[in-house]
Amino acid sequence: MHDLMHDLATSVAKSECTFIKSKSQIVDGSVRHFSIIDSDFNRQKASGVLDNRSKTVRSLIFLKEYEYIGVSFIDTCISKFKHLRLLYLNNTLFEVLPKSIGTLIHLRYLDLSGNCLLKKLPESICKLQKLETFRLFSCSGLKKLPRNIGRMISLRHMEITTKERYLRENGIGCLRSLKILTLSGCENLLRLFEGMQGLTSLQRLHLEFCSLTSLPYSIKYLKRLEKVMIDNCSELDLKMEFQGEDKDNLCLGVRKFIINNLPSLVDLPQLILQGSANTLQCIMMKNCPKLKELPEWLQNLTSLQTLEILNCQSLSCLPEGMQRLTVLRQLKIQGCPALSESCRRDEWKIAHVREVHLDQ
Repeated sequence: MHDLMHDLATSVAKSECTFIKSKSQIVDGSVRHFSIIDSDFNRQKASGVLDNRSKTVRSLIFLKEYEYIGVSFIDTCISKFKHLRLLYLNNTLFEVLPKSIGTLIHLRYLDLSGNCLLKKLPESICKLQKLETFRLFSCSGLKKLPRNIGRMISLRHMEITTKERYLRENGIGCLRSLKILTLSGCENLLRLFEGMQGLTSLQRLHLEFCSLTSLPYSIKYLKRLEKVMIDNCSELDLKMEFQGEDKDNLCLGVRKFIINNLPSLVDLPQLILQGSANTLQCIMMKNCPKLKELPEWLQNLTSLQTLEILNCQSLSCLPEGMQRLTVLRQLKIQGCPALSESCRRDEWKIAHVREVHLDQ
């Protein structure tokens, strides 16, 4: 059955998808999804290959990586293919995204990632109210996000690289449908917007190579947040203790918490971790040299199944009450010689753990 389904899928794909290798190429009228690999394709007006497909083209993918394309080519494509659902310009170089992008009202997926020449986005892009995926990953020259980005109400997945120092309060925080948010390579970004409570659907938050010094306390309102990944944020300190009635009333749903290469980290975020005590299943910590001790409240994370601690050399012992973590099934400690020795000495703390991997 598997081979039969594979053959069927291949057959269907051949009839609807094609690679454009030449401007004179003859294409069957049933094709709706085009991948362009002809390096000369963008130097003139769109060829006859596509001219007669203006109402049927649904996907346009430019596959020549790091190829410079002129704004006239993009503008021509936009003007001809009003029914596009997907526009893929990943690792393609251009300086200006034309204002006409706002006319692609059916667009669901827009990938502009890897363009170091792009410095500004037109405000008209905020008219794409059906857009679900917007990738601006590694657009290292982008000075700022559009002012009205909060109007892109259907966005579910967004990846951003920007030179901004601060994100607007009424911008990304208004995207109530957003499920996945990645901020990467934002080297000037000092803080996130405080009003995170507007991200009512957010499930995954990924921060990497940013200059953030802290996270906003409004993260406690993200009741659907399941996964937090923080990587290579050299200035970030995650000390976030309970405030007021948080201890009794806070109920988050984070399941996986992963941090790596945080040289300024001294404390783990109580607000996020103990606030998710009933759901948190996995904690992974790597390369946090200033983390000297694990908090006593770690014993309250009674749903924890996996705990990995790698290259956190300043840690010397596990906290009291580890035996309360009755569902802990895997404990991995590497690059932490003092901590590993302590675990051997106080073996009773982790005797209930099924899989234990310690430094040799």
